[in-house]
Amino acid sequence: MAHASRPLAVENSGESRARAEDSTEQAGVAALHQSEARYRSLFAAMEQGFCLIEKVATLPDEPSDYRYLAVNQAFVRHCGLLDVLGKTVRQVVPEAENHILAAYDDALASGQVRQFEEYVATLDIWIAAEILPDTQPGCLAVLFSNVSARHQAATLQESVARQSYLLALSDALRPELDAAAVQATVTQAALHYFRTDRCYYGEIAGDILTIRQDAAQPGLPSLAAAYSLSATPFLRTLLQPRQPIVVADVTTSPLLADDFRQLCQANHLLAYITVPIVRQNELVGVLCLAQRTLRQWTSLELTLVQETAERTWAAVEQARAEEALRRSEMQFRSLVEATSDTVYKMSADGQQINQIFDRDFLVDRPSARNTWLE
Repeated sequence: MAHASRPLAVENSGESRARAEDSTEQAGVAALHQSEARYRSLFAAMEQGFCLIEKVATLPDEPSDYRYLAVNQAFVRHCGLLDVLGKTVRQVVPEAENHILAAYDDALASGQVRQFEEYVATLDIWIAAEILPDTQPGCLAVLFSNVSARHQAATLQESVARQSYLLALSDALRPELDAAAVQATVTQAALHYFRTDRCYYGEIAGDILTIRQDAAQPGLPSLAAAYSLSATPFLRTLLQPRQPIVVADVTTSPLLADDFRQLCQANHLLAYITVPIVRQNELVGVLCLAQRTLRQWTSLELTLVQETAERTWAAVEQARAEEALRRSEMQFRSLVEATSDTVYKMSADGQQINQIFDRDFLVDRPSARNTWLE
């Protein structure tokens, strides 16, 4: 009996292993389903927009394009695009920005993660995105967020700051009656607002650039002086374009010739904005902000520097006109007070006359009269 039972024992052992393997496989499948459920739940709950895209074949002279393979629920919330699965980017957005698709191409070709934050004009939104090469050949995973609210808040904040700066500048210029004082006020205000190393305003008359006042960080010498443009290649080259010049890095800027680049470096000038002022095709002034370090100037900063330059020119011209008027009045007063003759003012028709500086020879008449001499 014991010998007859051995095959049964072996058979039972095989069945046990089979059952164990089945149980393990079932557990694995269950775990896989559970894992997929978790990932699907996470995919659906993601705050960021997500899409899986695949590069599609295009002709050599055609721009790149990608097909949407998968998107999450947040995709629509962030970009507003509906029913995109199976369609290409250019089918959904015919005017898609080429530089964004170029970023996709770069990530796919390099196998490296790429990031960008761009204004998407066709959708009128700001997007911050991270592009990740996928394990599937030719595919990319894109995580993105709509950051328009942040940019709108920043724009509003910049607008408030801009208005505050211009109001403060106007208030500061209001009591100034001297052209040199105007320039001192402007350059100091611009130096502090733009947090730059140097600021100067120069008046240009013919070949002469006159800097009456400038502002600079401690340790930098003043540039206040009169310069001959023909004898100063540095300044002549700086002003030659007669249009705003924005340079973030003089060592690499394609706007600069090599000799001028060397002059900038010799003068410890690595970034600058120059705004010339032109009236009736004549160069009449210039406002310059300069840095000893590299700096990425913003479009708002350029706009503000241009407005500052225009306001400075207007304030200097007004100050100069008021100075001339005061000198004329003083000369006239000196003439009247020094003469023994009677000086009076008369209306154009000869009917109204008023004496000047309290002389008693004439009697003032409040109304016009034909007989005014008594």
